[in-house]
Amino acid sequence: MVWKVGGGEKIKFWKDKWLGDDCKLEQQYNQLFLISGQQNSTISNMGSFSQGNWCWGIKWRRNLFDYEQHIVVAFMEAITDIQIQLHMQDIIKYILRSFELASGLKINFAKSSFGAIGKSDQWWKEAAEYLNCRILSLPFMYLGIPIGDNPRRNEFWDPILQKCERKLSTWKHRHISFGGRVTLINSILTTIPIYFFSFFRVPSKIIVKMEAIQRRFFWGGGQDQRKIAWVDWKTICLPKDKGGLDIKDLRTFNSALLGKWRWELFHNQEELWAKVICSKYDGRRAVENGITGSHDSIWWKDLISVHKQQQNRAILRETSWKVGGRQKFRFWEDPWTADEVPLMVKFPRLYQISRQQNQLINQVGSVTNQGWE
Repeated sequence: MVWKVGGGEKIKFWKDKWLGDDCKLEQQYNQLFLISGQQNSTISNMGSFSQGNWCWGIKWRRNLFDYEQHIVVAFMEAITDIQIQLHMQDIIKYILRSFELASGLKINFAKSSFGAIGKSDQWWKEAAEYLNCRILSLPFMYLGIPIGDNPRRNEFWDPILQKCERKLSTWKHRHISFGGRVTLINSILTTIPIYFFSFFRVPSKIIVKMEAIQRRFFWGGGQDQRKIAWVDWKTICLPKDKGGLDIKDLRTFNSALLGKWRWELFHNQEELWAKVICSKYDGRRAVENGITGSHDSIWWKDLISVHKQQQNRAILRETSWKVGGRQKFRFWEDPWTADEVPLMVKFPRLYQISRQQNQLINQVGSVTNQGWE
């Protein structure tokens, strides 16, 4: 019989009844207990994991006599079949240790923070204490992006708005020409939020506030002072050949940056990040069909909604399909034929009775000497 004792952090090896019978090892092997050098140790301190397997590390206070060695053999046979489970904290620590050995880098746990999603606060605290890390609270910043926050909340964008206000405070434009103001708007106000714009769909209220900052700066007003806007802002955002000043329209700019995700998914399907997205959300196909699930992240849902907008449909119109190894296109559902119309649309009755719906092209045929059949 195999007895499971968890990670063994709370069970005393000699003094607790964990072996499956109603007797402690201290009583059952009293002679060995008296010469043991680990009388008060827990099970987790009596061995270690090596390549995923538990190895006992029993220590004695002195060398064993011949008759004691026979007792030790029986003793080791009794505990060999005990299954020690590797806890998640141990797995994390071994993964990090493997990273250190593979990369040659050393992790400073004292300066690191630990957090998890889907685990209780108590588990967080125990894991952080075990790894000697600080507790990571949500949201947190990673590469300049707040992780775990909701980009649909207006408060999420407050740091960006405040940074724009600081950069273009009212004193800066008092002695700047209109041409200089246009340059500052394009070089500062448009570039400050570009990193956020490329990841998140900007709420309409935030677009209005950012455009208000740009308009106020352009026309020479301050936070408490408004100047007359002689030209409609939409006209100013037009290209110069159409009578505008070529200031970027923030809403269109945001849609264009998010639209780049679709382009990257098309051209980098073998990259790790693309494989993760395809595995979780069905990637390119979900973007094309506008499919979202109830458990999808806010980021993915916003990305799909942006691609449904009219200006982003141009990507679909200008995209042509090229069938290569037939391992990525569905036979019935994808527009892979010359007229770029899915076979399920051209032959709906055959599609309904087909037993190969949702299958790839290479699954509905094979290559022979005569060609593809």
